[in-house]
Amino acid sequence: IPYTTTREAIVSKVVELVKYKKLPEVSDIEDLSGKRGQNISIYYKRGVEVNKLLDKLFALTPLVSSDSIIMNVLCEGYPKQMGTNAIIEEWVKLRRNAIARNLEFKINKKQEKLNLLKGLAKVLLDIDKTISIIRFEENPEQALMKEFSIDIAQAEYICNMQLRSINKDRIIKRIAEIDELEKDIEEMLAMCNEEGYNKIICEQLDECISK
Repeated sequence: IPYTTTREAIVSKVVELVKYKKLPEVSDIEDLSGKRGQNISIYYKRGVEVNKLLDKLFALTPLVSSDSIIMNVLCEGYPKQMGTNAIIEEWVKLRRNAIARNLEFKINKKQEKLNLLKGLAKVLLDIDKTISIIRFEENPEQALMKEFSIDIAQAEYICNMQLRSINKDRIIKRIAEIDELEKDIEEMLAMCNEEGYNKIICEQLDECISK
Protein backbone atom coordinates (compact mmCIF):
# COMPACT_ATOMS: atom_id res chain seq x y z
CA ILE A 1 0.00 0.00 0.00
CA PRO A 2 1.61 3.31 -1.02
CA TYR A 3 2.37 5.66 1.88
CA THR A 4 0.22 8.37 0.34
CA THR A 5 -3.03 6.40 0.47
CA THR A 6 -5.07 3.94 2.56
CA ARG A 7 -6.66 0.53 2.03
CA GLU A 8 -10.08 2.10 2.30
CA ALA A 9 -9.33 4.59 -0.50
CA ILE A 10 -8.14 1.78 -2.80
CA VAL A 11 -11.18 -0.43 -2.09
CA SER A 12 -13.54 2.54 -2.54
CA LYS A 13 -11.95 3.46 -5.89
CA VAL A 14 -12.15 -0.12 -7.23
CA VAL A 15 -15.82 -0.37 -6.17
CA GLU A 16 -16.53 2.96 -7.92
CA LEU A 17 -14.78 1.83 -11.13
CA VAL A 18 -16.70 -1.46 -11.15
CA LYS A 19 -19.96 0.42 -10.60
CA TYR A 20 -19.31 2.65 -13.62
CA LYS A 21 -18.18 -0.35 -15.71
CA LYS A 22 -14.60 0.87 -16.06
CA LEU A 23 -13.35 -2.34 -14.44
CA PRO A 24 -15.74 -5.02 -15.76
CA GLU A 25 -13.04 -7.67 -15.21
CA VAL A 26 -13.43 -7.44 -11.40
CA SER A 27 -16.09 -9.55 -9.67
CA ASP A 28 -15.39 -8.70 -6.03
CA ILE A 29 -12.92 -7.02 -3.65
CA GLU A 30 -12.22 -7.68 0.05
CA ASP A 31 -10.07 -6.02 2.67
CA LEU A 32 -8.57 -8.98 4.56
CA SER A 33 -6.06 -6.98 6.59
CA GLY A 34 -5.37 -8.23 10.09
CA LYS A 35 -2.65 -9.55 12.35
CA ARG A 36 -0.69 -10.90 9.38
CA GLY A 37 -0.46 -7.48 7.77
CA GLN A 38 -2.24 -5.50 5.05
CA ASN A 39 -4.05 -7.56 2.45
CA ILE A 40 -6.52 -6.51 -0.22
CA SER A 41 -7.87 -9.38 -2.33
CA ILE A 42 -9.33 -8.57 -5.76
CA TYR A 43 -11.30 -11.33 -7.49
CA TYR A 44 -11.57 -11.37 -11.27
CA LYS A 45 -13.88 -13.05 -13.77
CA ARG A 46 -12.99 -16.10 -15.81
CA GLY A 47 -10.91 -15.57 -18.93
CA VAL A 48 -9.40 -12.30 -17.71
CA GLU A 49 -5.72 -11.70 -18.47
CA VAL A 50 -4.31 -10.99 -15.03
CA ASN A 51 -1.35 -8.86 -16.18
CA LYS A 52 -3.60 -6.57 -18.23
CA LEU A 53 -5.96 -6.25 -15.25
CA LEU A 54 -3.03 -5.35 -13.00
CA ASP A 55 -1.94 -2.66 -15.46
CA LYS A 56 -5.45 -1.17 -15.36
CA LEU A 57 -5.58 -1.30 -11.57
CA PHE A 58 -2.21 0.45 -11.29
CA ALA A 59 -3.29 3.09 -13.81
CA LEU A 60 -6.80 3.79 -12.47
CA THR A 61 -6.48 3.37 -8.68
CA PRO A 62 -4.23 4.68 -5.89
CA LEU A 63 -2.31 1.36 -5.92
CA VAL A 64 0.49 3.37 -7.55
CA SER A 65 1.28 6.91 -6.43
CA SER A 66 4.00 9.38 -7.37
CA ASP A 67 5.33 12.62 -5.97
CA SER A 68 7.30 15.45 -7.52
CA ILE A 69 10.26 16.78 -5.56
CA ILE A 70 12.84 19.46 -6.22
CA MET A 71 16.28 17.83 -5.94
CA ASN A 72 18.24 20.95 -4.98
CA VAL A 73 20.82 20.02 -2.36
CA LEU A 74 23.93 21.45 -0.73
CA CYS A 75 26.92 19.42 -1.83
CA GLU A 76 30.40 20.35 -0.54
CA GLY A 77 29.04 23.77 0.39
CA TYR A 78 27.46 24.56 -2.98
CA PRO A 79 23.82 24.22 -4.13
CA LYS A 80 23.36 21.62 -6.87
CA GLN A 81 20.48 19.88 -8.58
CA MET A 82 21.19 16.16 -8.38
CA GLY A 83 19.54 12.89 -9.28
CA THR A 84 18.69 10.14 -6.81
CA ASN A 85 21.80 8.07 -7.55
CA ALA A 86 24.10 11.07 -7.15
CA ILE A 87 22.46 12.00 -3.84
CA ILE A 88 22.88 8.43 -2.53
CA GLU A 89 26.54 8.43 -3.60
CA GLU A 90 27.17 11.74 -1.81
CA TRP A 91 25.33 10.52 1.29
CA VAL A 92 27.43 7.33 1.38
CA LYS A 93 30.59 9.43 0.98
CA LEU A 94 29.46 11.65 3.87
CA ARG A 95 28.74 8.62 6.08
CA ARG A 96 32.11 7.03 5.25
CA ASN A 97 33.90 10.24 6.30
CA ALA A 98 31.88 10.44 9.54
CA ILE A 99 32.58 6.78 10.36
CA ALA A 100 36.30 7.22 9.57
CA ARG A 101 36.52 10.19 11.97
CA ASN A 102 34.59 8.32 14.65
CA LEU A 103 36.83 5.25 14.35
CA GLU A 104 39.95 7.44 14.44
CA PHE A 105 38.69 9.14 17.62
CA LYS A 106 37.93 5.79 19.31
CA ILE A 107 41.25 4.26 18.25
CA ASN A 108 43.17 7.28 19.61
CA LYS A 109 41.33 7.06 22.94
CA LYS A 110 42.06 3.34 23.27
CA GLN A 111 45.71 3.83 22.24
CA GLU A 112 46.09 6.55 24.88
CA LYS A 113 44.66 4.24 27.54
CA LEU A 114 46.80 1.34 26.32
CA ASN A 115 49.92 3.49 26.55
CA LEU A 116 49.11 4.46 30.16
CA LEU A 117 48.52 0.85 31.16
CA LYS A 118 51.78 -0.25 29.52
CA GLY A 119 53.57 2.37 31.59
CA LEU A 120 51.86 1.02 34.68
CA ALA A 121 53.01 -2.49 33.77
CA LYS A 122 56.62 -1.29 33.73
CA VAL A 123 56.51 0.10 37.28
CA LEU A 124 55.15 -3.25 38.45
CA LEU A 125 58.77 -4.44 38.24
CA ASP A 126 59.63 -2.36 41.32
CA ILE A 127 56.63 -0.97 43.20
CA ASP A 128 58.64 0.08 46.26
CA LYS A 129 60.97 2.14 44.09
CA THR A 130 57.96 3.75 42.36
CA ILE A 131 56.37 4.79 45.66
CA SER A 132 59.69 6.11 46.95
CA ILE A 133 60.16 8.27 43.83
CA ILE A 134 56.63 9.70 44.07
CA ARG A 135 57.05 10.49 47.76
CA PHE A 136 60.55 11.89 47.92
CA GLU A 137 61.71 13.08 44.47
CA GLU A 138 61.40 16.79 43.71
CA ASN A 139 60.41 16.01 40.12
CA PRO A 140 58.83 12.53 40.32
CA GLU A 141 57.68 12.49 36.67
CA GLN A 142 61.21 12.95 35.34
CA ALA A 143 62.59 10.44 37.83
CA LEU A 144 60.03 7.80 36.82
CA MET A 145 60.75 8.41 33.14
CA LYS A 146 64.45 7.86 33.71
CA GLU A 147 64.07 4.86 36.04
CA PHE A 148 61.50 2.89 34.02
CA SER A 149 61.98 4.24 30.46
CA ILE A 150 58.41 5.57 30.23
CA ASP A 151 57.04 8.71 28.57
CA ILE A 152 55.68 11.86 30.23
CA ALA A 153 52.01 10.84 29.83
CA GLN A 154 52.69 7.50 31.55
CA ALA A 155 54.70 9.19 34.33
CA GLU A 156 51.99 11.80 35.01
CA TYR A 157 49.32 9.07 35.08
CA ILE A 158 51.28 7.10 37.71
CA CYS A 159 52.03 10.20 39.79
CA ASN A 160 48.34 11.14 39.82
CA MET A 161 47.33 7.74 41.19
CA GLN A 162 46.60 7.41 44.90
CA LEU A 163 49.56 5.77 46.61
CA ARG A 164 47.34 3.03 48.06
CA SER A 165 46.41 2.08 44.46
CA ILE A 166 50.07 1.43 43.63
CA ASN A 167 50.20 -2.14 44.85
CA LYS A 168 50.76 -5.42 43.01
CA ASP A 169 47.18 -6.75 43.08
CA ARG A 170 45.54 -3.49 41.94
CA ILE A 171 48.08 -2.90 39.18
CA ILE A 172 47.70 -6.47 37.89
CA LYS A 173 43.90 -5.96 37.75
CA ARG A 174 44.32 -2.74 35.77
CA ILE A 175 46.86 -4.03 33.26
CA ALA A 176 44.74 -7.13 32.62
CA GLU A 177 42.86 -4.86 30.19
CA ILE A 178 45.92 -4.52 27.91
CA ASP A 179 45.17 -7.63 25.81
CA GLU A 180 41.54 -6.59 25.29
CA LEU A 181 42.54 -3.05 24.29
CA GLU A 182 45.10 -4.36 21.78
CA LYS A 183 42.47 -6.66 20.27
CA ASP A 184 39.91 -3.82 20.04
CA ILE A 185 42.45 -1.52 18.36
CA GLU A 186 43.44 -4.24 15.88
CA GLU A 187 39.78 -4.87 14.97
CA MET A 188 39.07 -1.14 14.55
CA LEU A 189 42.15 -0.63 12.38
CA ALA A 190 40.98 -3.52 10.19
CA MET A 191 37.70 -1.62 9.64
CA CYS A 192 39.50 1.52 8.43
CA ASN A 193 38.89 0.96 4.72
CA GLU A 194 36.02 1.38 2.27
CA GLU A 195 34.78 -2.17 2.79
CA GLY A 196 34.79 -1.71 6.56
CA TYR A 197 32.97 1.64 6.37
CA ASN A 198 30.34 0.12 4.05
CA LYS A 199 29.76 -2.75 6.50
CA ILE A 200 29.18 -0.28 9.34
CA ILE A 201 26.80 1.80 7.18
CA CYS A 202 24.77 -1.36 6.39
CA GLU A 203 24.64 -2.33 10.08
CA GLN A 204 23.45 1.16 11.03
CA LEU A 205 20.78 1.11 8.31
CA ASP A 206 19.57 -2.33 9.48
CA GLU A 207 19.31 -0.90 13.01
CA CYS A 208 17.27 2.07 11.71
CA ILE A 209 14.97 -0.30 9.81
CA SER A 210 14.38 -2.48 12.89
CA LYS A 211 13.57 0.61 14.99
